[in-house]
Amino acid sequence: MKKVLLWVMFITISPDLASAIEVTDYIIDTNIGQFARSYPGGCSEGSGIIMGARHFDLNHNDELCDIRYFDKTVALGVDIQVTQHAGSDSDQWLLHEVEDAFRGNPEQDKFKGVLREINGNRIFTYNLGTHYSWISGNKVVDIRYTDLQKVKPEPLEIVNAYLQKHPSTVP
Repeated sequence: MKKVLLWVMFITISPDLASAIEVTDYIIDTNIGQFARSYPGGCSEGSGIIMGARHFDLNHNDELCDIRYFDKTVALGVDIQVTQHAGSDSDQWLLHEVEDAFRGNPEQDKFKGVLREINGNRIFTYNLGTHYSWISGNKVVDIRYTDLQKVKPEPLEIVNAYLQKHPSTVP
C-alpha cells in the first residue's frame, strides 16, 4: 500500500516540479540592444560547458538553457548557455572545471585564456576574446561568437546584460 501511495504522490507532484523551471530565470528571452533573439530560448537536461567533467552526471542532473542572438548590422551571431547545477557536492568543482580551459596545458603549451574584469565582475575569456565564461553561484554562464578575421566588435552589450542577470562569483 505504501508503494502505491508514494507512486500516486509522485505522479501528482511531478507536473508542478516541471513547471517550476522558467526559461527567463536563466536566459534573457528578448532582444538585447541591436542583437535580436534568433529563436526562443529553451531548457533541457545537460551539463553545457562542463560536459567533459565526467563526475557531474554521476550524482545529479543539470539544467541547460540556451539562446542565440544576431546583430544584422555587423553579421554577428552570439550563442549563450546557462547551466544550473543541482547544488550538490559536485558544485565545489565548478570553478576548477571552468578555469581548466583558462589555464590550458603547460606541458603542451596549449592556449591559455585571460582573466578579465568587466563592471566589477571577473570572467574568463578564451580564443582571443570570442569566448566568455564565468560562474554565478552554482550556475555557469558561457557566451561564444565567431570572428575569424578579428574585425567585429565584442558583443559587450550581451556580456553586460548577462553579468547583470548572473553576477560573477569568480574570486
